[in-house]
Amino acid sequence: MVSDQPFWHARYRQQAGWTDVARKYIFKQAGISRSDHLLEAGFGNGALLEKLEHEGYRHLTGIDLDFKTLLSIEIPHPFACADGLQLPFQDASFDHNLCHFYLMWVSDPLTALREMARVTAPGGYVLAMAEPDYGGRIDHPEALRRLGEMQTQALLSQGADVRMGRRLLTLFGDCGLDDVNAGIISAQWKPGAKNNSFMDDYNVLTHDLSNTVPANELEALLSRAEASASKGDAIWFVPIFYAYGQVPIQNTH
Repeated sequence: MVSDQPFWHARYRQQAGWTDVARKYIFKQAGISRSDHLLEAGFGNGALLEKLEHEGYRHLTGIDLDFKTLLSIEIPHPFACADGLQLPFQDASFDHNLCHFYLMWVSDPLTALREMARVTAPGGYVLAMAEPDYGGRIDHPEALRRLGEMQTQALLSQGADVRMGRRLLTLFGDCGLDDVNAGIISAQWKPGAKNNSFMDDYNVLTHDLSNTVPANELEALLSRAEASASKGDAIWFVPIFYAYGQVPIQNTH
């Protein structure tokens, strides 16, 4: 999926920015401090860890299965090429464990969450910061609706679970976590305001659809959609879910 490293690094940074407000809220709810040891599963090229470092978090570790991506990154924190379904860490190695646009790409998300919980200390939290649900998307007007359908199909062809968002609450409960909470990251629009969510996705759409949609058709759809987004009468919305739960504290009595 990742072939153009600069393009995708910019995309991952963009995604990390989208979830800033929700992440800070969830970190506060989970009591995560800047001195805690955090693991990010499926950390890609380190965009989220980079952001956390800038915010003062110092004990950060990442794992990802994509060796080619790992060769291209430079972050001052330990990371490893490893399978999220078999994390190479002992039990309770980290205070908290998080992921970001990750479970939608995992072949067995329940096992991935159980592994995240296993390497998290009792009382710590497992957090899925962002998992989209393309089955609940809203795209308007017609040009955006058609592009939305194409994007969803492109993701399906790449192996994504395009309805992962709605599954989070059940998955977190099934892996035995306590104090499970889930929600949707909010979106806002103003009359006449440019729809930045579509413009954020413009390059990604071009990248994902250029090999499956005839160039003239794609260009025409993108042009009409961009005009609607610029006028402020467009909606381009994919619900982004989050969930977090606490690793059970063992009773020693």
